[in-house]
Amino acid sequence: MDASDTVPIQSLRTAKDIIDFLVENDGAGVTETAERIDRPLSTTHEYLSTLTEIGYVIRGDDGYYVSSLHLSIGTEVRSQDPLYAAAKPEIDKFAAETDNNIALLKEESGYGVTLYSVENDDSIRIQPRAGNRNYLHINAGGKAILASLPHERVVEIVERVGLDAVTENTITDRETLFEELETIREVGYAVSREEDIVGIHEIAIPILVEDARNIGSILVYGPASEFTDERLTEELPEALRRLKNVLEFNLTYAQYSTTQ
Repeated sequence: MDASDTVPIQSLRTAKDIIDFLVENDGAGVTETAERIDRPLSTTHEYLSTLTEIGYVIRGDDGYYVSSLHLSIGTEVRSQDPLYAAAKPEIDKFAAETDNNIALLKEESGYGVTLYSVENDDSIRIQPRAGNRNYLHINAGGKAILASLPHERVVEIVERVGLDAVTENTITDRETLFEELETIREVGYAVSREEDIVGIHEIAIPILVEDARNIGSILVYGPASEFTDERLTEELPEALRRLKNVLEFNLTYAQYSTTQ
């Protein structure tokens, strides 16, 4: 690679760092942005001016903010996702009929990304927002996805992303994770007991297309006091299997229709 080729790449990374910081900080001035990304004030101002000019950032009276253009892009990307298109109406129906909290996840670059969620429990305020990205090993939805991926792909994800802990119950040992993934393959669903959020239990089931390529998972969660072992291993698995069958049929039919 020619040395000059790294310049536009670094520029993209710097622009991403600025946007990420503005999102995390709910806006910021030039000085604090420059300090955060470790760039000269003049360089940071040029980046912010360019991002403002192309519409990715807006300038307010007290600093710069990420524009709503990102929302438009994200909404359009999600609407084009076949998993989201097939799952959303079924998730809404399932959530309404069962009064459960439910989320739709997919794997991207070794992480779990939330595509959609519905939260019915007024006592819970942890609804994962669309676009949220998390480690796959920390919750039932992510583990359901990992259990459906080829072993080599799982090893690559673990080596690159790692097995960081978010609670004292998070699996951080590779062999323990691999053993649990084997159990998930055998029973057909994944369970998480306070591995992601203290006080929350989860169950998830993978969503596959006809070629057995994993594309996502359906996650149901709630208070540990209500999501007992009986509910996690007897009541919810069957309900999720029925939902899974509907979604996989819809996805396969949609895939078949587009090839005709």
